[in-house]
Amino acid sequence: MVLKDIRCCGGLFYHTWTGKPKLPLAGRSRPFNSKCTNVHPGSTQVAPSLQTRYNPFVRQRPVTRLFLLALALRLTVVLATADLPIGLDDMFQYDMLARSILSGNGYRWYAQEDLDLIQRYIEMDVPPEYDPRGIPTSFRPPLYPAFLALVYAAAGTGPRRFLAARLARAVLGAALI
Repeated sequence: MVLKDIRCCGGLFYHTWTGKPKLPLAGRSRPFNSKCTNVHPGSTQVAPSLQTRYNPFVRQRPVTRLFLLALALRLTVVLATADLPIGLDDMFQYDMLARSILSGNGYRWYAQEDLDLIQRYIEMDVPPEYDPRGIPTSFRPPLYPAFLALVYAAAGTGPRRFLAARLARAVLGAALI
C-alpha cells in the first residue's frame, strides 16, 4: 500500500487511515510544534525525507534497468549488422509491401522496380496484363508492413531504411519486455 497521508504528532507518525503509531522519527520523541522538520502542523503531505521512500517511481527502477539492458543488447546486434542487406525472402516481401503502402499504391507487391531487382538473380517472364504498380495481395498480414511504412515515412526509402527499421524494432522489442 502506498503511504499517502501521514501526520507528525509528538515525534510519532500516524497513518490517518489506521490511526496506529509508527516508529518515532529518528529515535526522538518531542512535542509537536511548528518546528517539526518532517511534516508541518495539520499537513497531510508526506515529509520530503519520506517521499523518496514511498515514491512509486523508485519501485520501477528494476523495470527501467531491464529495459535499458534489453535495449543495449539489441542495439549492439543492430549496429554490428548495420550494413547487412535483406534477402529475397520474407524480408523482401515485407519491404515491398511497406514501400507500396508508403507510395500510395495500396497493398501490392512485385512492382516494376522490385522486378528489376529480382531479375538480376532470377529469370522471370512478365505477363502482358502486368500492372507496373504491382500485384494486389493478401498473402501477408498488414500490421508489420504498416509499421515499416511508418518507419520509412520517417527515415526515407533509401538504402539506410533497413537500419532504421532494425533500430525501430530494437526499441519496440525492448519496450515490450
